Amino acid sequence: MKRLLSLIPFRILFPVLFSSFTIVSVGVMIQTQAENVTKNLIQDRESLVAQNMSLTRSYLEDRVASNEPVEDVFFRLLNADPQIRFLAVLDDKNTIIHSPSPGLESRPLPQALEVPALSKVQRQLLRNKLMAWDRSRPVVEYNEPTKDIVAMYPFRLGLSESKGAIIQLYSLERLIEEREANVAGNILTTNLLIAGILAGLALLYYLFLMRRLQNLLDTTTAFGQGNLDSRASVDGKDEIAHLSATFNMMADRIRNLAYRDAVTGIPNRLAFETSANRILQFNRSRAALLYLDLDGFKDINDSLGHSTGDSMLDEVAHRLDSVVRSRGGAEALLARIGGDEFAILLPGRNDRKDLEQLCESLLQEVSRDYLVMGNVLHVTASIGLALYPDDGMNFEELLKNADAAMYSGKRSGKNTYIFFDQEIQDRNSRRVQLSSALRKALDRRELRIHFQPIVDLSSGRITHGEALLRWTSPEFGTVSPSEFIPILEESGYIRDVGKWVLEESCLTAARWRAAGYGSTGVSVNVAVQQLSQKNFANLVTEVLTKTGLNPSGLILEITESELMRRPATTLRILETLNGMGVELAVDDFGTGYSSLNYLKYFPVHYLKLDGTFIKNLDTDSENAAISRAVIELAHALKLRMVGEGVESRTIAEFLHQESCDLVQGYFTGAAMPEEDFIRALSNQGPLFTDGNA
Repeated sequence: MKRLLSLIPFRILFPVLFSSFTIVSVGVMIQTQAENVTKNLIQDRESLVAQNMSLTRSYLEDRVASNEPVEDVFFRLLNADPQIRFLAVLDDKNTIIHSPSPGLESRPLPQALEVPALSKVQRQLLRNKLMAWDRSRPVVEYNEPTKDIVAMYPFRLGLSESKGAIIQLYSLERLIEEREANVAGNILTTNLLIAGILAGLALLYYLFLMRRLQNLLDTTTAFGQGNLDSRASVDGKDEIAHLSATFNMMADRIRNLAYRDAVTGIPNRLAFETSANRILQFNRSRAALLYLDLDGFKDINDSLGHSTGDSMLDEVAHRLDSVVRSRGGAEALLARIGGDEFAILLPGRNDRKDLEQLCESLLQEVSRDYLVMGNVLHVTASIGLALYPDDGMNFEELLKNADAAMYSGKRSGKNTYIFFDQEIQDRNSRRVQLSSALRKALDRRELRIHFQPIVDLSSGRITHGEALLRWTSPEFGTVSPSEFIPILEESGYIRDVGKWVLEESCLTAARWRAAGYGSTGVSVNVAVQQLSQKNFANLVTEVLTKTGLNPSGLILEITESELMRRPATTLRILETLNGMGVELAVDDFGTGYSSLNYLKYFPVHYLKLDGTFIKNLDTDSENAAISRAVIELAHALKLRMVGEGVESRTIAEFLHQESCDLVQGYFTGAAMPEEDFIRALSNQGPLFTDGNA
């Protein structure tokens, strides 16, 4: 029943219930009144019949006693009541001696009962009553089925003990019907008048309730459709007003949850988008949107946990809010868009010099050290800027373009700010096209592996070839690795491509060894997405088994930042690989994680000094000093040192003099196809003569 009632709208249920109640009430009242009227009518007529019968009996007994004849006029007057259907005076033999009806005198009662005025049921009623009556006392009885009063009075027939009888059948059927009709009409008229008044009052109250309920319904509907500013306006102290007030309190709470970031307390993306759309719609002059993303925050979050990360985000938000309030203007908006990304809208501002000063303040404030849960932490930020209306006519365009500018800044070195321009748009468009083409490149055999020799400085022997991926696209031509490798990493497709590179490289190295170059191995770069796979060590084992390459012939190169992203997990994987006999190298050493503590714990065999330190070290004393110190550090830790990006004999000789173990670069050979690498293997020899080394 509850479920059924919940399916019927109140605007329908209320009138139906009210009408039903009114109809039932009127029906009950008519029934009750009719019963009362009928009861009173029966009582009145029984009394009337009894009086008439007593009068008749006295009259008859007086006439018999005085030996006077009975006057017909008496019975005619008595029979004048149209409700009397039968009236007769019987002797002691049940023969009719007097009757107002002509032709009945001297006839026996059974024949007299056949008069047309009586129905069959009434005749049988009189017979039954007479058979059961012993003439000892008068009887006046009402018969409900036929709605008749049967009266039977005895009287004395002179001085003898014989008794005659006065029989009367008085019909109430027509009277009852008339009275009930009158009662129904009166009650109906009265109740309809009352019901009309009540219905009018109920209608007014109903309309009053419906207006209040409709207001609440419209408000909740609008709120449910996303208008979180909708509030009910129902006054009063009744239940609807209380419900309205409760809803408004709930709506305020929901709006706060919907529009506020739970971690930082500042507006979230929904609030920022709503406000920004409103501002841009009515402020047609100018505005600037800044999109800020933290550099290196993911490493902190992964290594120290989300509690530390959330605390740091809260502090970052506080610092950004301080700068925005002091330098952004009263109308400036700050919001956390998601993750470690923030956005700032500056209405009425698009002066580049002014915005550059604001960005410098933001970068400076973000880059200050953080003390979080006993840890001293450091992050920087990359900021992309889009100007209204030059870079977008609405919020979505501005946000998209500011985001694109921010990622361009990240790719160009981070801790910087960049204004959106058409060049960024073109680069993004090209990245989208390259990403689509890359998904088909492996199946189309467009990807190739080239190998760059890694050469022992002392002997000139090629110890390994570093596997470097190359892509020649029918649509885009030769695409630089610096352009398509980040796309592979961002899309996650690097896992499939990385597995293919590892397998093909090991297979190639196995061929070298089978061809007589038994000491030459291969060095393969490992992306963070590969290293994050729990089964990565098993994957390496399967590849080595499948290709037949001895584990000692494989070097896996991992950058510093990748090593420290998930140090505990990474350490377990590297220890497994080291136990297999696979060698490990730290790539781009000196450009990533600042702590050197990890070198004591990770099973590393090689350090590869980044080419930025190698470049110009023959003319740059600082680079020379750094290179010399790193070489000494590597040897102190019993690691072999590899110098990357060696492009000249002079630099090679310097590294050789500083006891660097291995080098690679244009001086010893650029990355080349396998057939060229095999020719290089056949021509390998000392790099220096005794006089030049």
